[in-house]
Amino acid sequence: QDRQRILGFEEFDLFIVLGIFMTMQLFKVNGFVSLTLTSVVAALLLFIKRGKPAKTVEHCLQWFFKAKQYTAVPQSVLEVIKGRGVDIRLNVLQEILPYSHMEDGFLVFKDDSLSVGYSLECPYAGNLSREDLIRHSAMIETFLNNLTGKASYQVIFDFDGHYRDKIEEHRRIKTKNDLSRAMHSNRLEKLTEIDNRGAFRRPRCFLFVNYAGGENKKRKGSLIQGFKKFKDVCEEDVRKLKAEFIQILESVEGGLGSGRLPFHRLDTQECMRLIYDYLNPDRVKAALECPESKKYELFTRQVCCSDFSIDNARGEYIQWGGQYHKFITLKVVPESTHPIMLMALSGLSFKQFDVVVNFEAPSKEWGRKTIENMRRREYGNLWGMMGITNKDAEVKIQQFEALQEELQ
Repeated sequence: QDRQRILGFEEFDLFIVLGIFMTMQLFKVNGFVSLTLTSVVAALLLFIKRGKPAKTVEHCLQWFFKAKQYTAVPQSVLEVIKGRGVDIRLNVLQEILPYSHMEDGFLVFKDDSLSVGYSLECPYAGNLSREDLIRHSAMIETFLNNLTGKASYQVIFDFDGHYRDKIEEHRRIKTKNDLSRAMHSNRLEKLTEIDNRGAFRRPRCFLFVNYAGGENKKRKGSLIQGFKKFKDVCEEDVRKLKAEFIQILESVEGGLGSGRLPFHRLDTQECMRLIYDYLNPDRVKAALECPESKKYELFTRQVCCSDFSIDNARGEYIQWGGQYHKFITLKVVPESTHPIMLMALSGLSFKQFDVVVNFEAPSKEWGRKTIENMRRREYGNLWGMMGITNKDAEVKIQQFEALQEELQ
């Protein structure tokens, strides 16, 4: 940004200095006192902005008066002073990201909702018989049927060729035997070659549980309430929100455990790393790891080091992190599924892709009513012209009746 200076001040700084002087003159403050105070403010602005980028004061004021969510931005003057070196200017991609910050192991979004991620172990389908696959699918179905409707869920199937974790483990050679070290080095060389060629895909599965709060609306403060009382009210709302979310997470973890689905809850650094890897593929390729979490730096700046652009010639492609990305939305849900249905995706020509499934868990009563309405509608389509039976409608009626029996 170009600096437009007037007597050494940027236009926003000059507005502040003249505003202070004119305000004091409006209240008929002594001229000497007005000039002295205005000079002190002007000198302070020049001192603060020394060596800083353009429009620093304007950005800092916008950041300070921005609506605070939970403890995303420190409230006390001391905390603000500690974080004074933070550069709060964001690029286009960082601005549109929905993340606010990490707090107590929860990922907090800008809309005040909370989220927690789980890493699920995927069994190798080649080692399972058809009966084992059906049994495993039945466990997953039971788990999904018992999910609470208070939260929303997101399942991410990630297929990539990054084996840097395994490679780093093999780099730590502990044995002193020359033959073992030579074999270890040869194995490491082969793994590095496979990783560079992207010959293998690494399937991973993540489950995110998102909670936006119950029906109780957040209470708002009034002008006569006082800051401390309003602060206590907000803290009580946040405490209740977290307590409700913890109960939901305990239910989800219990369902995963009873379904014998191995899982691991992502901590703060692991969650940051997952987001960092997705938003910075060029840095991942260059082996630049996700930095450690910093308290006084904006979360989006920590996890996103890329910018966002759209190719004008190929408008359907979005570019960030040195790579093109294309999003395909599935508009028609498959009428039926079968075990290891997603294995068909492993034959795609893309070296790296993600399958994201967003869903909610409505109540069984809602499901019964919806299925019954759809069954009645298909009954109306069962008989066509000349009394000919509509085979498609007949098959759908049988499917809806089977679903109704499962919900009983």
